[in-house]
Formats: sequence, structure tokens, C-alpha cells
Amino acid sequence: MAWTLTGRNFTKGTYVATANVGDVFTPAQDDIILVFSAMNNTSPHDAVTGWGATWVQLQAPTGTNNNFTVWAARMGASPGSGQVNIDFGAASANHASGVIQISGAHTTAAIGTGGANLFRQLVASSAYDPASPFSITALSAFASTTNLSLTLGCISTNLPITPKAGFTELLESSGATYNPNVWCSYKVTEDGSQNMNEATAGDFDFKYLTGIAIEILEAGGSPPVLMGQICT
Repeated sequence: MAWTLTGRNFTKGTYVATANVGDVFTPAQDDIILVFSAMNNTSPHDAVTGWGATWVQLQAPTGTNNNFTVWAARMGASPGSGQVNIDFGAASANHASGVIQISGAHTTAAIGTGGANLFRQLVASSAYDPASPFSITALSAFASTTNLSLTLGCISTNLPITPKAGFTELLESSGATYNPNVWCSYKVTEDGSQNMNEATAGDFDFKYLTGIAIEILEAGGSPPVLMGQICT
């Protein structure tokens, strides 16, 4: 099954309760829906609902500025038309949240990171050095040359971010609080860093910038199977 990725819009704002994110649409069975939120608050924000699915948090916020929180779910049979909702609890948070619809991922690998899970790797960004392009730590060896890599980037002010060559932009949102971008590519050569660059030198100086690189197992790939041998 070929990869199909659809950007399902951003939602931006300040919330103390819940926010509907992205547009209303009807996923297909076995589609993976990836939901992310870049925010300036470190409370869990782990209550995500939509399409009656079971949501797994892949990445929890770890700092105080521009934290990416990422959730994913596999759609069941006849999910119907709907929209995802994030519960921000009682903590007020400036945020920009987005939805990505993914077809072509493995249909039985568990929603999780590492091991035999669907999300082979999820690598958070390294610290930004204004003297060089911003770069997420390189993903380690891919399980398959046809796996998908996603790069999510966010800066705390309305400044443009450009992706590494060979990436296709899925979503872009410009706003006074956050400017997130999402790119995708297919892994076909050696492993490398997922670079995000400033459009003009000096743009990112003294700004909060973050990003995540993700490798997703494709439909034709086989999750690793632990083999054993009985000794007599």
C-alpha cells in the first residue's frame, strides 16, 4: 500500500479547557491519525478524544517553552466523520495544534515507539545553535528503506522555517504565538539529520525552537519478531 499523507489543518489559541483541532473528516479503517501540539505549558494535556479511538501519547512535554506533545491512534472499522479534541485541563496554554492523516502504515504493529511498534523511532530536537542550521539528532538505522520520516518543527514567533532538501511540506501555520511546520520524506539512502533552517541568517537568534523526527513503519514492512530456539 502506498503512503498517503494529508495535512488536516492547524488550530491556534489560548485554552483553559478543550480545543477542537483540525477539520472534520472521515478517516478510513487502519488510517493512523497523528495529533501534535506545540505549547508554552508543561502540564500533561494527555486527554485526547476522537473517532472513538484509543489514543497513545508518544511524546510528553519536557520543558517550559515550545514543547511538542504528540499522540497517535489507529482508526477502527467505520470510524465515521469527526474531529479530534485535546483537553488542556485547568492550565492556560498558548498552543498551535495540528492533525495529520496517514494511510499506508503497518496495520498490525502496536501504537508505540521502538521495539516492534509502529513508530520505529521518535527523536526530539537538540539545542539550537544560532551559528549553524538547526538540526534534530539523526535517526538511527531504519527498519526499512521505504519507511516514512516525519519532521515537525516549531518556533515561538512568526518566522519562516525551511526544511532539509527532499522534504515535502504538509502543513504550515503562521501566527503571532507559534509558527509550526510539518514536513515528510521517504527514507531511501543513509541515515541523516532532519535539518530545519532559518530563511534568513539570524532569524532564530534568541527564539524558542523545537522539533521532532519520527520514523513510521510502512504497510509492507514486517515488525521485528523475536526468534528463539529450544535447546535439549
